[in-house]
Amino acid sequence: MTTLTHRPFRGDDDRHRMRAFLTEVALLAGPLAGYFHIGDLIWRLSPSIATDTPRWIELWEDETGQPIGFAWLDAPDLVDVQIHPRLLQPAPVLREMVAWAERALRQRAADNGTAAPSAVRVDIPVSDGALSAALGELGFRDTGRDLFVLLARELLDLDDPVIRAVPGVVVRDLAVVVGDDVDRRVVLEHAVWPSSRANAESYHQLRGQPVYRADLDLVALAPNGEFAAYCICWLDPETRVGQFEPVGSSPHHRRQGYGAAVMTEGLRRLHTLGAVYATVGTGADNAAALRLYESLGFYEAVRYREWTKGIGV
Repeated sequence: MTTLTHRPFRGDDDRHRMRAFLTEVALLAGPLAGYFHIGDLIWRLSPSIATDTPRWIELWEDETGQPIGFAWLDAPDLVDVQIHPRLLQPAPVLREMVAWAERALRQRAADNGTAAPSAVRVDIPVSDGALSAALGELGFRDTGRDLFVLLARELLDLDDPVIRAVPGVVVRDLAVVVGDDVDRRVVLEHAVWPSSRANAESYHQLRGQPVYRADLDLVALAPNGEFAAYCICWLDPETRVGQFEPVGSSPHHRRQGYGAAVMTEGLRRLHTLGAVYATVGTGADNAAALRLYESLGFYEAVRYREWTKGIGV
C-alpha cells in the first residue's frame, strides 16, 4: 500500500513540482480529462488573484516524495482537488483532503473575522465516476448544479476560417513594453475584473514565471490606441495544449469584436508554436463568454459539477 503524507505549499520549488505533476497527469489521462492546465496554476498563484493564495494549498506526496495530488481553497467554501489518476481508489486521499479543507476553511474565516462556512463544496468533472463515487462515500451530495465549463478546440491548420484576423482590429503582444504599456495593462485588468489585485509589481512578477511567454501576452487596440481586450496564452510544450487564462474585454469595448480578435491571434500563435489543442474555461452560466468561445470553434469538453456536505458531518 502506498504511504501518503501531506504538507503546505512551500514556494517556487513546489510551483515547479506541481507544474510537472499537471503535465504528467495530462499525458497519462489525456489533455481534456479535467485536470488543471499549467496555465491555471501559474495564473492562480499570481498576486493579481490573491496575495495569500499559497497559504491555502496543501500537497500530498507518496513515499518517494513525488506529488500525488493537491487541494486548493478557492471561494469561501469551495475546495479544488487534483488527484493522480494512478490512485484507482481515490477515497482515502480525498477523505484527508476534505478534512484539511474543513480545518483550513475555519482558520481562514477566523483570520478574516467572518463566520465559518457551514458546508464545504467541491466541483469535479461530471465524467469522473471514480471521484463521484468517492465523494458519495464521504457523505457529499450531488447538487445537480454545474459550476464551470472547459471548452476546447483542435488546432489543425491555418486554413481554418476561424483563425483569421478580425478586420479593422490591431492585436499586438507585450514582448516589448513601450511607454506606459504596463500601467495601461493593469488598468485594463481592473476594468475587466474589479476585484483584481493587479499592479505593476504583480504584473512584472507574472512575466518572470518560467512558462510565461511575452509573445503570448496579447492586447487588442481600440482606434484611439486604448487597450480594449487582452488574453494570456499558456503553452505546455509537452502536452502541446495551449490555455487561454485570462481573457477579458473592458466594459465599454464589449461586443465589438475585440475579444474575438485577441483570441483569434492567440489561436494563430499557438498553432505556429506547435499546439494541437487550445482550451478556455468559464462559469457554466456565463452565456456571453460561451457564445464568444463557441463562435471561435470551441466546444464543451468538460463540465464540472458541484458536490457539497456539511462541515463536520
